Amino acid sequence: MHAKTATVDQVWSTVGSSNLDWWSIARNDEVNATILSAGFGQEMDRMFDRDLRNATEIDPAAWKSRSVLERVYESFARMIQRML
Repeated sequence: MHAKTATVDQVWSTVGSSNLDWWSIARNDEVNATILSAGFGQEMDRMFDRDLRNATEIDPAAWKSRSVLERVYESFARMIQRML
């Protein structure tokens, strides 16, 4: 998932691709939706909590010892990234 999300006081929410800085908005043509809704904000917080429960921590030692095949896939993905 690449979306940037935030909630404030379970009322103000934003979801989108920008990094919430001027460069992302003005130069990279990224956009966010901003919603003022208690129900939506609470649902955003519930989704974030669920994502945290389902997340897997990346151990630095395990990351360094990943297989050659995984590294090849990553290199290939980087090469075609602009086309996606």
